[in-house]
Amino acid sequence: MQDIHVRPLAGRELEAALDILVTVFAADPSFQRLIRIRSLIRPMLTSYYRRCLRQLLPESNADGAWDGDTLVGVALWYPPGQRPRGLMGRTERLFARRQRKARGGWLLEGIAVAEEGRGKGVGSSLLEHRLAACTDAVHLQSTTEASARLYARFGFLADQGQSTGGLWMTRPPAAGQR
Repeated sequence: MQDIHVRPLAGRELEAALDILVTVFAADPSFQRLIRIRSLIRPMLTSYYRRCLRQLLPESNADGAWDGDTLVGVALWYPPGQRPRGLMGRTERLFARRQRKARGGWLLEGIAVAEEGRGKGVGSSLLEHRLAACTDAVHLQSTTEASARLYARFGFLADQGQSTGGLWMTRPPAAGQR
């Protein structure tokens, strides 16, 4: 096994990143609740994540994790003041408003690890890479118990007053910041 290395994705890597995101999130419980017609999940996710990648790649806010020459993980980061566009982005913001107060800070829109990257610390590497530079709060939605445990190890706390659906979590800014 080679070391996992993380860097911002380049435009030529969009399709490989898109494949990982769609494959992983098509099986995610929150998207299966949101998109009830199973045959629509992959096309809708493909459209949504293609739009996210096109929005985030130019600003180096989409990170990739490599095991050797193989892309095995992707993380999408929206900086303060910027959020996903389109129908799914609006739906996500609607749910977010119901479950937590609107707050500034970063949004981890998605983190996905390909099957061949699981158990190698890919998710942790993706989080470490970006969180090391984040001075603002970071928000995310955890949709599984396993992901919630991972995020908790990085200082994320469950937001108060939540309803059903994914668990909204926030990593507050470090002491002395903002």
